[in-house]
Amino acid sequence: MLILNRLLSNAGTLQRRSSPHMILYTVFIVLCLQPAHAEVYKWVKPDGTVVYSDQPEDADTPVTRIESPSVPVLDMAPVPRQRSSRWRSQDSAAKSAESGSSSFYQTLTITSPANDMAVRDNAGQLNVTVQVLPSLIANHQVQLLNSGQVVSAPQKGLSFNIELFRGTHSLTAQIVDDQGQIVMTGPATVVHMQRYSALQKRNSAARANARVR
Repeated sequence: MLILNRLLSNAGTLQRRSSPHMILYTVFIVLCLQPAHAEVYKWVKPDGTVVYSDQPEDADTPVTRIESPSVPVLDMAPVPRQRSSRWRSQDSAAKSAESGSSSFYQTLTITSPANDMAVRDNAGQLNVTVQVLPSLIANHQVQLLNSGQVVSAPQKGLSFNIELFRGTHSLTAQIVDDQGQIVMTGPATVVHMQRYSALQKRNSAARANARVR
């Protein structure tokens, strides 16, 4: 209230010393500082000073009453913050991971060997590499299947070394949790293992002897 009275009392001085724009600006501030539907009084002193106040002068002084406009009350309640689609998708992915949902993983595939690839190894050894995106979470592991049968125990690593018999095989990678429950199964990769058999060795030896004779 003290600040308001000072502004009002200085308004007349501003009228004599300042531009009309400054006077209007000061009166506007005074009106805005008033409570809703408050009144401002204006009168002129004998020396010509114009006075603005929220209290009228004595009854003998002519006073002009200026009614200030109603000041709306602003609702300052916090506005709920909307999270971006990026954060919402990350939150959804995190919840999917916690619940063990396969929707958390975008990729589970065998990158090596390539699909329908022929591999020649007399011992039948095959190195298999798996790609998982995003990375495995803490309680998940990967196991390798051949024609639906597990041929490699679950592990955190994504490289496997298995032994295959001669012929065509269908390899599949699976993500399992710490309870052994299947979380996700990747697409099958067909591999043709080529290795010499005992019969092939005897036939090769026979053909070699025939050429020598």
